[in-house]
Amino acid sequence: MESRQVLDIISKKCHIDSGEKLEGVIGAIYLEEGFDKVKNIIEKEIIPIYGSINIEDYEDYVTKVKEIFDKLKIKRPTYKTVEVKSDNRPTFFSTLDIGGQEITGEPCNSKDDAENSVARKALPILEKMYEI
Repeated sequence: MESRQVLDIISKKCHIDSGEKLEGVIGAIYLEEGFDKVKNIIEKEIIPIYGSINIEDYEDYVTKVKEIFDKLKIKRPTYKTVEVKSDNRPTFFSTLDIGGQEITGEPCNSKDDAENSVARKALPILEKMYEI
C-alpha cells in the first residue's frame, strides 16, 4: 500500500476529507503553534490511528479479481450491488457469481466498499478454482 493511501485512511479517521487536507492542517498548526504542538498532536492522535489500521481491510481486491480474469482471458464477472436505505445512511450489499457459486460480501457504507468486500471473499475461491 502506498503512503498516500495510508495518509488518506488516517485523514478519514480524523474526519478530514483527504490526506492532502490533513497535511495542510498539520502544516497550518506548525506555522501557528510550532513544532512541539504538532509533535504532540501526531503522537496522541495520528500514531494511534496508524497503529490501528489493518492494511488488509484496505487492499484493492476488485483489481486483484479483475487481474485473475484478465490473466486467464476469461470474461470478468459482474458485480451486483444492492442499496438498502435506512433512516441514517444507506447500506450496500454486493454479490458475484463465480462458476455458478454466488458469493455475498459484508454490508458496507459505500458501493465501492461492498464490491471490494465480495471480491475479498471471492479471491481465495478463484485461486483454488484456477489453481493460482
